[in-house]
Amino acid sequence: MNHFETDQVSLELARRIAEKLWCQPEVIDFARAIEGVVVALLFEELEEAGKFRVSFRSKNPQVDVNSIARHFGGGGHREAAGARLTGLPQEVETKVLAAVTAALQTAGI
Repeated sequence: MNHFETDQVSLELARRIAEKLWCQPEVIDFARAIEGVVVALLFEELEEAGKFRVSFRSKNPQVDVNSIARHFGGGGHREAAGARLTGLPQEVETKVLAAVTAALQTAGI
């Protein structure tokens, strides 16, 4: 069973909904509210090609998303953090999911 949920927002989609519906904290909170999810992730494509903002939220204090974000040059708090990464979408997601999976395993989840 996966203990994380990911969502992706393309630049095109973000532009279409930005004025009316977009509120990043609410988007990631939807993923966080799913039963069984321990870490919610939001991958947001930025204007600059190959750049992504990743938001991390943890529902379990044993999973410190700040340390995960710091691994990628970001930071924040134990239960809410973020980082900016460069690469192809699949590469960025693979790197982040590997780090989250390792953190979950370390926490015994």
